[in-house]
Amino acid sequence: MASLGSVGSGPPAHFFYSPGSCRLSRRKLREPAGLNRVQRVEDVRERNYGDTAGTDSLTAAVAAMIEPSVEDAGYDLVRVDFTSGRGQTLQVMIERRDRAPITVDDCANVSRLLSALLDVEDPLPGSYNLEVSSPGLDRPLVRLADYQRFAGFEARIEMNRPLDGRRRFRGRLVGADAGEGVVRIECDGEEAALPFSGIRRASLVITDELIEAASREAAAAMENDSARNA
Repeated sequence: MASLGSVGSGPPAHFFYSPGSCRLSRRKLREPAGLNRVQRVEDVRERNYGDTAGTDSLTAAVAAMIEPSVEDAGYDLVRVDFTSGRGQTLQVMIERRDRAPITVDDCANVSRLLSALLDVEDPLPGSYNLEVSSPGLDRPLVRLADYQRFAGFEARIEMNRPLDGRRRFRGRLVGADAGEGVVRIECDGEEAALPFSGIRRASLVITDELIEAASREAAAAMENDSARNA
């Protein structure tokens, strides 16, 4: 059985889902004098967002733009997603660096921070909603390090192209190999090595084991917090 305290490095993981999220509507700004929007968007596209998969270049570049500010505020950036339909939405998922539960106040603080930053950079076309939330139990797996951090838990992975005639995999994460650039997952008693660069999307699967581990971790976090405040 996997233990949250033993998965990956750094502070113990915290999986509790916070029901609160903040939705902030932003208006399209007027173009600054002497600055070409097309060139500015292309400049953003050229920025790199590290070892991520399943994101387009513009979304990845926006993530690279906001991540330093998010980290300075005491949070880790989990995922950035930009969707369009009836209205455009920039969704930002965060978690606290101390792995305490995300609150509505956390979401509001990051919303205000990012709104100010995006007003200056203005990297996205048109008007859109800014939505900041916690990742939840069935959190997306975005970085290569996520697969190592959550080794031992069940996940579902979808590939961009079929691998040996198969695009979808569901099983227990074994880990990740940064040198080879692969994610390892055990499906039906067999281990598969999936190229990280070929992953379209991936997320944890909510199981009793995951819920139990989250409960144990939440209890430990509360004890630590009580000890610090004693």
